[in-house]
Amino acid sequence: MEGCKLERELAYQKQTASRALDGLSPVSGPVIDRYSRCRDWRYFEKEAVFHFAKEYADGRNDLKICEFGCGDGTNSCQAALVIPHANVCGLDISPELIDVAQKKAVINGVDKRVHFIVGDVEQDLLGIDCFDMVLILSVLHHVDVRKTFPLLLKAVKPGGMLIILEPIAFSQNLQRLRDLLPLSKDVSPDERQLNEVEIAFLSDSLERRSIHYFNLFGRLSRLLPNRHRIDKGHFFTKAALKFLRLLDMGLFAAIPYLRRFAGRVLIVGYKPISSD
Repeated sequence: MEGCKLERELAYQKQTASRALDGLSPVSGPVIDRYSRCRDWRYFEKEAVFHFAKEYADGRNDLKICEFGCGDGTNSCQAALVIPHANVCGLDISPELIDVAQKKAVINGVDKRVHFIVGDVEQDLLGIDCFDMVLILSVLHHVDVRKTFPLLLKAVKPGGMLIILEPIAFSQNLQRLRDLLPLSKDVSPDERQLNEVEIAFLSDSLERRSIHYFNLFGRLSRLLPNRHRIDKGHFFTKAALKFLRLLDMGLFAAIPYLRRFAGRVLIVGYKPISSD
């Protein structure tokens, strides 16, 4: 990451870490149950991530997972909790966020199987053919995709799985409309949505890939109260979220063209076993 951009990102992440420390708590039982069952994985992208991860992990012992851009360690700890035989390595450039992540691993009782590294992937910290699976969850839109992704692919064992979840903006007009809406956006200074060319580059790098689109009318969930607390029994919010996601899935299936107006994409695929 370039010097000035890196400085801005680190300053933003330092503020994020301070907020995360204020709300430090173990993953709740309902959240663990939700991501263990993944009953609504076709409609909710985070459940889809764990659905595919658990499906790949089934029957494999001593699974080694890397989360690139692990932030405060939430996803890494959740992965260890829902895949009990997995060892997880989280990598992030922010020392403050890694400090929070290490504390989260301890309070969740997974610090024996989860460890964290401070550093930039461009420093080649992950090695070659080291991991069975790499999770890349809303991180690539912060970096140069063509420079960073090959380094992540190199770290996966041949035939290993990569799960990529990123915000996208295939429609310039929709992006302009989004920027005009008076909605709060907690984003770092230089982040953006990935475009069609970048998504094609990612998917073409993988074998046996599947691509899943989310968030058309699902964007309206920002207007719902308690949208971040649906695991705490907010029935109306749960029902409204599910309706919006069901509507999106139905429209994407019936009219594939609408996928270009989606807000998020999930790419699941495997590292080629050989380059032949």
